[in-house]
Amino acid sequence: MRRAILSLAAMGLGLAGMSVPAPALAQQSAVLPADPQDFQCFVLLQQRRAAFMTNQQMPIEQRAQFVDNLTIISAFYAGRISHYSSAEAVPQFRSATAEIASATPEQRDAFANVCANFYVSVMNVLTTTGEQAATQQQ
Repeated sequence: MRRAILSLAAMGLGLAGMSVPAPALAQQSAVLPADPQDFQCFVLLQQRRAAFMTNQQMPIEQRAQFVDNLTIISAFYAGRISHYSSAEAVPQFRSATAEIASATPEQRDAFANVCANFYVSVMNVLTTTGEQAATQQQ
């Protein structure tokens, strides 16, 4: 069930089946803007979420699915950045916003794939770990 949800999340973003470099490799090859990646992922996914919310060309059911998936993945990144103090977070958020704004559409697309695939990989690890723990308890 969890894997189906994760696959739906990736498909809902239009990211299924895409070959995406690992974050460190992507950064070295200029696919990703500079650190901090979590802030950049949050900014980019929130921008995409806002764009889907106002897209009147897309059927409402499909648009809702995209928005839901982007909301879930954005919340994941919000959790990852929530430990920063305001004094630390504000400049990083501004920097991330500037980096995303200066990226080309191709870089933003590649980075969105990296963000989504990182989320999916973390969820897969958690799912696998949970399944292993349940199997060991039986």
